Amino acid sequence: MFFNNKVIFINKSDEKDDFFCKICKYPLISKDDFSLNKEFNCCHNCYLKFIECRKKDWENGWRPTKEDLSNYLKERKQNSEKIIKI
Repeated sequence: MFFNNKVIFINKSDEKDDFFCKICKYPLISKDDFSLNKEFNCCHNCYLKFIECRKKDWENGWRPTKEDLSNYLKERKQNSEKIIKI
């Protein structure tokens, strides 16, 4: 018996899914990550940190400063390392 191990993906939609957050560059993992990515171009963690309390400002073009983003990424990396050690 012969099996063809070639897989062909057929995508009939024009939508492209991103698999990484545009703010923190972490991979999108949960359903919340993907749904918030469609609406706000970010993961759930970035939404909670930067957008939830500033929805109107975000819609008007506000984005976190490089310094705020750098501090957030350091904090997130430290928290990830703590989880990995457990």
